[in-house]
Amino acid sequence: MPVWTPKSETSERPGIMEDLDRRGVGLVMLFMGGQQIDIHGKLMLTMLAAIAEFEHRLLYSLLLYGVASIVTAAAATHPTR
Repeated sequence: MPVWTPKSETSERPGIMEDLDRRGVGLVMLFMGGQQIDIHGKLMLTMLAAIAEFEHRLLYSLLLYGVASIVTAAAATHPTR
């Protein structure tokens, strides 16, 4: 069974939604007045997922940059003999 995770690619999400539709699984968006998802809801879900993926990748790249900065600073402070 395909599962959506933040690491899933955006292109995989429409296939996941179609699979869930075939299984009879519905999605109710509470912030949209509790209405069941329709074509507009699917668009909204895809956009929110794309934003979440962007934030995840941005935080990951900032984390890598921070780790690299710390390693560089430590190497400059404590040179190997």
